[in-house]
Amino acid sequence: MEQKDWSIPAVIGEAVDILVLIIYCALQIYYGCAFHVAWYLVAMNLLSAALIYGGLTWLAFHPELINRLPREFCRKEIRKFSLRMIRLEKLIFLVGLLIPCIFDAMAWEIPTVYNAAVVILMIGLAIYYEYKILMILKELR
Repeated sequence: MEQKDWSIPAVIGEAVDILVLIIYCALQIYYGCAFHVAWYLVAMNLLSAALIYGGLTWLAFHPELINRLPREFCRKEIRKFSLRMIRLEKLIFLVGLLIPCIFDAMAWEIPTVYNAAVVILMIGLAIYYEYKILMILKELR
């Protein structure tokens, strides 16, 4: 990620993402200890969250890979929308993990619609930003 991509909202958003990930990890460990969940299941939950977070963070360093554009072509608005999409998807993903974890730690049942709502929100966000990027690419050609 280039230095120009690190605005104040981007830094705050990344800090919130890291904080949500830390809270998620702590709640997973608490849940595993309190409800006697096998350690490998807790480890798999933590590892999967860390890998997806790491993958999305890596993608933020190479936003041109989202649309398979040459690096020199992914500038200005296209780069801005790509980075914004990645950051928002990462935030939705992490909050989408955290909310069921909170429900589990409090021994409450989460509504069945929740997972579908998170997936629809993530897909809708991706479609919205990809549409904006495709319209910019259409104007450039």
